[in-house]
Amino acid sequence: MKKTRALFSALLVTVPVSVTASTDDTELENELKFLAAERQVVVTASKLEERIDKSVATTSVVTQDEIRHIGARNLLDVLRLIPGLGITQTMLGVREVEVRGVKTLFSDKVLFMLNGHPLDHNLNNAGSTWVYDDLPVTTIKRVEVVRGTGSALYGANAFLAVINVITEDASDVNGVHATAGGGSFATQQYRASWGQKFANGAEAVLHYNYADTDGIRSPVPEDVLSLQGQNSLAPGVSDLSEGRNDLEWRLGYQDFKLEGRYIKKQTGAFIGTSYALSNQTEQNYEDYFLQLSRQWRLLEQLTLDTRIYHDSFSFDNLSQVQPNYFNRNALVDKRTGGELQANYQLSDKQTIISGFSYTTEEQFGIVDQAGSFPNQLTDVARPYGKDRTRQHWGLYAQDVL
Repeated sequence: MKKTRALFSALLVTVPVSVTASTDDTELENELKFLAAERQVVVTASKLEERIDKSVATTSVVTQDEIRHIGARNLLDVLRLIPGLGITQTMLGVREVEVRGVKTLFSDKVLFMLNGHPLDHNLNNAGSTWVYDDLPVTTIKRVEVVRGTGSALYGANAFLAVINVITEDASDVNGVHATAGGGSFATQQYRASWGQKFANGAEAVLHYNYADTDGIRSPVPEDVLSLQGQNSLAPGVSDLSEGRNDLEWRLGYQDFKLEGRYIKKQTGAFIGTSYALSNQTEQNYEDYFLQLSRQWRLLEQLTLDTRIYHDSFSFDNLSQVQPNYFNRNALVDKRTGGELQANYQLSDKQTIISGFSYTTEEQFGIVDQAGSFPNQLTDVARPYGKDRTRQHWGLYAQDVL
């Protein structure tokens, strides 16, 4: 891949100017025009495709070509390039997204989306950075970041920014692609993609990613317990292990689209809940969504976008607070809803959009336990959460010029 990039750069510099362009020159020029156009158009700022210089929102776009050139390994590597965004990490290894100097523990004021589908659906917090922080970039086509509040269009969690990750579709893959990689600390990563467009108008794409690593296992000579003269596992090594199984699918027929993603993830601990060295902390996450959508053309100037979806997010985490003290926390969060959006084009330069959304969300399976041994934990007197159900609905309208 590095050799290919070097050759491409050399061509940019050494191709002579000629009145009659060769086939290679024409292809190169078309590719450059395509890359330039890819950066000029956004869909996240107003829910309609528009030129970035015409958008009223402060929007940044990172294309697939740029992602490859910077050597990014996951989504947060990409977000570090965005002006106004910062990435930090909690003591448990969960990444935090800071926007214009404002940061919360669970990044619950930043809305993450995948191909326009909201990923924040945990009633206790956003939840998306727990699962999507290390999203592999091999199948990402572009990332659009709208800085500033987007709650008028997108509802909850869009207070500071909206981050929309757009992945490759069937035409982008057009066949079978597979990669494999490995490295130090027993790191291994595999990816396979298949995409095809059929004669009857149907199309399908599947992406599978698998990653596993023991982590850097950096030496920890002292921790907060050893400094206080208490029982400690220090000196020792940190546990930065991570494992991920990730399957995404997008199926289409005529104007219908059925898409979703399933992720199962296991991690260790970065530092530990009490800044004490741990060797038995286990974090387990499971996340999936399924969405059916269609665009209906009612009139030449009027289209109707409809979608229904179901999401599920759950975790079951064992935290070693001290060598002889453990916590176990777990919950399940499910969300079902739909959205209806009308787009009326008044002219070539003006479109009115309006919509209605409804969601019902359920949280259950709360576990909050503690004890001296992982297999002998008891319920705590005051758990951190409780079973609950909520309904959300919203109306919006916007004049896009």
